[in-house]
Amino acid sequence: MAGGRLGAGTGRPGRRHRRHLRPVDGRGADLPRLHRRVLRAGAGLTSTAAHPVAEAIGTDRPARGILAVLVVISVVSALQSSVVVPLISHIPEVFSVSAATASWIVTATTLGASVAAPIISRMADLYGKRLIVVCTLLVTALGSLLVAVSDVFAIAVTGRALQGTAMALIPVSMSIVKEVLPGPKIGSGIALLGGTLGLGTALGLPVAGLLYRWWGWHALFWVTVVIAPLLALAAQLVLPGRSVQQRTGFDVLGSVLFTVALVPFLLALSQGNDWGWAGPAVLGLFGAAVVAGGLWLWWERRAPDPLVDIDIAAGRTVMLTNLSSLLLAGGMFANMYLASQQLANPASVPGGLGLPSETVGLLMIAPAMMIIVLSPVIGPALHRFGGRTVLVAAALAMAAAYLARIWLSGSPTAVVVGAVLVGIGISFGLSAQPMIVMAAVPADRTASANGLNQLFRTVGTSASVAAVAVLTSATSLTTTTGEYATGSTFRLAFIGLAALMALGALLAFLVPGTAGRTGVAESSAEQ
Repeated sequence: MAGGRLGAGTGRPGRRHRRHLRPVDGRGADLPRLHRRVLRAGAGLTSTAAHPVAEAIGTDRPARGILAVLVVISVVSALQSSVVVPLISHIPEVFSVSAATASWIVTATTLGASVAAPIISRMADLYGKRLIVVCTLLVTALGSLLVAVSDVFAIAVTGRALQGTAMALIPVSMSIVKEVLPGPKIGSGIALLGGTLGLGTALGLPVAGLLYRWWGWHALFWVTVVIAPLLALAAQLVLPGRSVQQRTGFDVLGSVLFTVALVPFLLALSQGNDWGWAGPAVLGLFGAAVVAGGLWLWWERRAPDPLVDIDIAAGRTVMLTNLSSLLLAGGMFANMYLASQQLANPASVPGGLGLPSETVGLLMIAPAMMIIVLSPVIGPALHRFGGRTVLVAAALAMAAAYLARIWLSGSPTAVVVGAVLVGIGISFGLSAQPMIVMAAVPADRTASANGLNQLFRTVGTSASVAAVAVLTSATSLTTTTGEYATGSTFRLAFIGLAALMALGALLAFLVPGTAGRTGVAESSAEQ
């Protein structure tokens, strides 16, 4: 795979690549050799000053500053998706629309994030990660401003779609971590960034409620209007600039076809339960996605500089890892959603515990924080055992935890313990996947490969939302106050999720045995 791209199957860059991949120090060594020397030298660096974010990772001072900025950026990016979720019931009142129409405030962000992930990540590989991070943060600020100043629903939906582009910064940040941290510390850095998804979700629930209660709907977005430009300035000052000149072009047509294929597919997934899975609208959307997807694949195999290198994406390592990511991401969403439903449903409903929403939000911080808490352990585990082994073990742990959740349901403590057990598996699994992917692709494709992995996670989450909605509709109990999942809903969901996590473990087991060793030892630069 790499040989065809980088020169005669030798694992070294071809003549054209060596001409353009010169290190900034001008010594004339090709990048892979320099990369190996930097990794070996970096492994011996010692900490000289404590830093609240990177202390557990033990990097030098410049790398700590970079990591701190990336962590804050990733948390703010994750907040863009979660901040309106606890307020979905208030959106009809804010914009004078129906409940079904109000759901577009959430759907637009999901669509924006899904389309942006591979496109923005590829642009980061081509034009420089710092530039793309800065520009994306400014786009996020613009989207937030549209929602903050307007009471027009269509403008708010547009702004929410622009906010969703911030989610693409998480895979870009992971590729930056791979470049700046010494080898043995990459795994911990990736885990820390991966944890921002959970942290953003955990913070979004209580923070959104407080801001809405004190200052109203628009206050949620004014915060990002202020913070995003400041983060863009910090990124410009702290993140490393381009060290490699790319002579390839951006695949505009491929990006358009990709968008035309992805949007109707995700729209059908998100609206299928309301519109009817066999209805003409949903079937038409799926049909349009298939046609556009076929055209996109046809073009990508012929494009001189494709948005997604199909040969790489369809390779055994990348494809199996992405499919495993899809399943584990669905398991991550279901873990948080089902636990919050168990805690919040009325006590009169079988399986419900009747806790107030504020208490539920606080309790859900525990499973969401697991990846942050465990990041000092995840890095050494990835370095010692490799991404494949860690991913297999993580998926099996999630399967076992979901089976345990069948019985961990009688009290708030039991529900939280069950969610934390699943969260431990999620922490290791979602940290291992980027390591495997980045070790399997060329150096000029790390961000875009992470972006594609992020897309698979988004699809997994969307599919999980749809599956849980279908299951709830089939097993729910309807009362005068609404429709609620029951104990049967939860038990069936846990059994099904345990089976899917076991399938995820099987897919990970089929990944080649040396994949994903840190730091990244079999680096993409050497393939």
